[in-house]
Amino acid sequence: MAVPGSGATPLAPRLQPVLEAALGKGKGKGACVADVGCYVGHLAIAMVQQDPSVRVVATDRAEPPLTLAAQRAREVLTVAQLARLDFRQGHGFDALADGPNPAVACLAGLPAGLVLQLLPSAPNSLRRLVLQPSCPQPPQAMMDLRSWLNDHGWLLVEERLTSERGGACLTLVADAEPEAPMPSPRRLGCLGEKLPPLLRPRVLAKCHQKEDAEVLAYLQLLEEYLERVEDAQWKQVLQDELALMQTPPP
Repeated sequence: MAVPGSGATPLAPRLQPVLEAALGKGKGKGACVADVGCYVGHLAIAMVQQDPSVRVVATDRAEPPLTLAAQRAREVLTVAQLARLDFRQGHGFDALADGPNPAVACLAGLPAGLVLQLLPSAPNSLRRLVLQPSCPQPPQAMMDLRSWLNDHGWLLVEERLTSERGGACLTLVADAEPEAPMPSPRRLGCLGEKLPPLLRPRVLAKCHQKEDAEVLAYLQLLEEYLERVEDAQWKQVLQDELALMQTPPP
């Protein structure tokens, strides 16, 4: 059994970018983070371990994983850390109806379609969304998610890609804009891309570094997308991208 407070709980590689983005700019400032669909609580526990000021409300609609999460938290967290972590049963953001008002929400490991269903009920207090749909997901689902963010006053600020045995996991980080302006041509043009608009230029710039972890994960993502699309136009886009990634350097 782990000694409470003896160190950070190991976190799956796919959840590391979610953790970093969730703490992000608010680290050390006492922010409240909602972990929606927390399952057995790995992410929520890691957050209170790594930031001594953060408060976390972790929700899940199923009771058994929440019971396991609470048990695990009691095993590895100090009394002070436990006081900053609240597990609640409920669907999506419903469990937050009585407060508190989180500034950040993480939705990791949920299907993209379910994420889209949950987002309209997100509290107005949110200033950042960290979204990592369960993998693999069809490319259209991720494009729909980026479009929703754009249409509802959220600015996509980061895309991170990690790879595990289950597939390539794409994390979207979006910040609320001061006002919800009409979509600008610049942003609509970005969203018109069928592939991750922030990730893609970064990967293409180093595509010849064949051992680079992000390059390998991107190739895996393209292969997974290609397996899951039937539309001829989508297939052509993905095949062209794979060919571009494999073009020898000049």
